[in-house]
Amino acid sequence: MDPKAEFHLFIDFQNANNAKIAALNHEIANVTQSGDIASLAPLVNKFSMEIKGILKDLDTLPIYSAEILKLKEKAKVLLITSAELISDNVKLHHNPSSEGSMALLQKRDILLKISNEFSQMNDELMQKYGPPPQP
Repeated sequence: MDPKAEFHLFIDFQNANNAKIAALNHEIANVTQSGDIASLAPLVNKFSMEIKGILKDLDTLPIYSAEILKLKEKAKVLLITSAELISDNVKLHHNPSSEGSMALLQKRDILLKISNEFSQMNDELMQKYGPPPQP
């Protein structure tokens, strides 16, 4: 496969999974805002399982070119860090502490950095290869 086709494959994969992740994030945010802490743990477990499934599927994508592999690996780190941040946030709700709050802020900053790097890589490849063709 050529890099352009691999990039388009990755974008299609990403688009297919973004809706799932966004829906779960929205659900977690709603439950967190409602204060229903008991419902939060199963929801975070569901989120973690969904992320694990996406990571497994991502590993099976036939991507071999170095520049697209870098994007794929950055996406994996982004997914893992995002899941850890959500899990840590729930743990902090159960056991509030200033140390936990500081650690959460540090992880959030790391996530923002990873997200920015991913977006930059993705944007550069989108400029280079263009969006996938519409079906």
